[in-house]
Amino acid sequence: MEDQKQEKQVSSRKPYMFLAGAIVGGAIAHFLNTPQGRKMTRDIVDKSVSLSNEVKDSAESFYAKAKDQAQTTADKAKSAVESLAGKAAETGNYITEKSRTSAVNHLESLESGIANAKRKLANGSVSEA
Repeated sequence: MEDQKQEKQVSSRKPYMFLAGAIVGGAIAHFLNTPQGRKMTRDIVDKSVSLSNEVKDSAESFYAKAKDQAQTTADKAKSAVESLAGKAAETGNYITEKSRTSAVNHLESLESGIANAKRKLANGSVSEA
């Protein structure tokens, strides 16, 4: 019941609301057609264009800075990878050389032991088990 009352009240106000909207719209249209209204419209358009240009410039500046920062970061990362690759190669070469030197030393020690064993066998100083 209460909903129907409210609906009737809103429905009965519709013509007045339409009339009020038309009056306000007409007043605004009339004002915008005066010299002051045209100046205000030009000012609004000028300000909109100015703000649009500022936003565009800011976006371009932000993009340029972000691009530069990304390039700097990429360059640093590339340099770090190259440095690590160089250090890895140096370490690999060092390990290879140390392994070769160790193998040569062990081979020389083994050859010396074999030669010593042959001498002892030749001299008969080794007892057979």
